[in-house]
Amino acid sequence: MVIILALCSFVYADEDIAVYYDGEKIEFDAPPVTVNDRVLVPMRKIFETFGGRVSWDATTNTAYAFSGEAYVAITIDSEIIRT
Repeated sequence: MVIILALCSFVYADEDIAVYYDGEKIEFDAPPVTVNDRVLVPMRKIFETFGGRVSWDATTNTAYAFSGEAYVAITIDSEIIRT
């Protein structure tokens, strides 16, 4: 048992995830989180920080982000992102 425990390594990750844009820390309404080794950040704040705008369609549970002519549409529980 001691040998098994000695071979195990424990990793601790700080849950305070900081996101910076142009040297300034971005403050979120909901904090970024790590899920399955991926960092998830609130979409609205990221797009608005880059100068885009975001809208929500409650009937289809879809978030839309626009910047000029470009857009992205993300629907809850869908694996497809439309551009």
